[in-house]
Amino acid sequence: MTPEDLRAAVAAGILTEAQAASVQAMARDRAGKRAAPALVNTVALTLFNIGGTAGMASMAVALTAIALLALVIDRRSFLTAGIVYIALVIAWVIQGGGDGDFGQWVVIILILGATITALGTWWVPLRAAVMRALPAFPGKTSLPPYASAS
Repeated sequence: MTPEDLRAAVAAGILTEAQAASVQAMARDRAGKRAAPALVNTVALTLFNIGGTAGMASMAVALTAIALLALVIDRRSFLTAGIVYIALVIAWVIQGGGDGDFGQWVVIILILGATITALGTWWVPLRAAVMRALPAFPGKTSLPPYASAS
């Protein structure tokens, strides 16, 4: 994949994500469940396939952005769709590109579990903090409610 192809793919992915986010924002009843896996898998797998440090670092940045988007639109499904990719990033950081032994995999699974548990436990306060930090933008009031006071 050439750099131009990569830029075009990322741009198309961002536009698709923006469109899907607007659709998800309107679906306050949480009926749509197919968008998150499709979007997360497309973005993360594309970046993972770049390989090396550039691919893994890009995937980590993308997953962080997806996590923030998930908090804003109040859709945990975006995080659950990315669990495997989060584990790959954690493994890459811990193993430094190696295969790793059993002990390293235990640490990776513990970190992954702690991360998911922390996000689940503190979802509401995290979401409220992110939403309060964001300036007013079109559609912010149509998103699911959040605690506007600290």
